[in-house]
Amino acid sequence: MDTFFEQIVAMRKGAKEIALIILILIAALIVGALLMLLSIVNISFASICFLAIAGVFFGAYKLVALQNVEFEYILTNGEIDIDKITNRSARKRKITFRLKDVLRIEKYDFSNPVVIQGAKTEVYCNKGDENACFVLLEHKSHGKTVVVFAPNERMRQGMSGFIPRIIGGDFFKK
Repeated sequence: MDTFFEQIVAMRKGAKEIALIILILIAALIVGALLMLLSIVNISFASICFLAIAGVFFGAYKLVALQNVEFEYILTNGEIDIDKITNRSARKRKITFRLKDVLRIEKYDFSNPVVIQGAKTEVYCNKGDENACFVLLEHKSHGKTVVVFAPNERMRQGMSGFIPRIIGGDFFKK
């Protein structure tokens, strides 16, 4: 029987993302006002300026929409795919790994992050998420990698059958 679970984790906007959105909107308003002033000063450029204003605000909308990020975890028969979804429309596969290849799995503490010599860390969840865990694996294209993600209880139950007990035994106990 096939095993299939999926979970979507919406990323919360931090101060950096909110400041960027405000900066984009202010810049769009300033550029729009300057183009409007140019169209008033030189009436022959009015139609071009109005098109440019529409382009500026459309571009601002697209840049703000890029700040809407979600991660989707997909567990299929012992393989986890993590996709980044931007503005609920654009999807990009970030990593795929087999649970049998996991070398270590533990709860992740953001206040005391795990540092493993020679491994790069990839975070695919909200900072401070209570479900956050990390897996250490030797990935064929990413190399030695620590993947931080936040599977819910249902996803963890699905994962438990594919990770060797010696590695995941303590992690899956309540």
